Amino acid sequence: MASPLDNYVIQPRRPLRVVFGLLTVIALTSLIQWYWVNRDGSEKALLTLENQQLIEKVALLEQQLMQQTETLQNLQQVQTMHQTTVQQLQNQLLQLQNKAIELDKELLFYQNITQGNSSSELQIRDFQLRADPENAAQFRYRLVITQGKNITEPITGEVVIQLQKTQSENGEAKTIELTKLEHPLNLRHVQIVEGTLNLSELATPEQVHISLVQKNKTLAAQTFDWQPIQPDTP
Repeated sequence: MASPLDNYVIQPRRPLRVVFGLLTVIALTSLIQWYWVNRDGSEKALLTLENQQLIEKVALLEQQLMQQTETLQNLQQVQTMHQTTVQQLQNQLLQLQNKAIELDKELLFYQNITQGNSSSELQIRDFQLRADPENAAQFRYRLVITQGKNITEPITGEVVIQLQKTQSENGEAKTIELTKLEHPLNLRHVQIVEGTLNLSELATPEQVHISLVQKNKTLAAQTFDWQPIQPDTP
């Protein structure tokens, strides 16, 4: 007769299999941890490298920008110098053109004298006033005196230039003298008298009276309106 215990089989324990399983789990866990740790380190290293490369690129771009800015500034300075030079040359050309016009006038004037087209009398032929472009109170004057007669000895004496202004006194107009300038007269055919007037402490004149005097005798006289030529605008 069979025993009821025959259906139960008692399996012997296998400690080695359990140990092997635990070791396997531990090994897998360690491997997974090592992978994640090294993966994070690799990503950090890659990010650090990319960040360093980016910093180097930014530094290179900044250097290129500084070089381009410096080049642009140099070009602007060259352009400014070029414009200044062109403006100066234009001003000089204008001055030379004006000077050429004045020389043509003088040449024509002297041609008239030498060709006998001028008067034979002692004359105050021309008087010019020119404002100083750098000082509003100063004026350059130029006076031309001629004598058409064929004389053997020069005419000597004084050239008297008087700045005058008309003012009212007791209801009557009266001409007063603001200042007086004197130059030596030494004339054979043509004499040019030049000088500077300073009105910093004087009222603005209305007339300029010029007389040629020899031994207290007035040889010729003429009055000009105060009409200074203004300097050319650059």
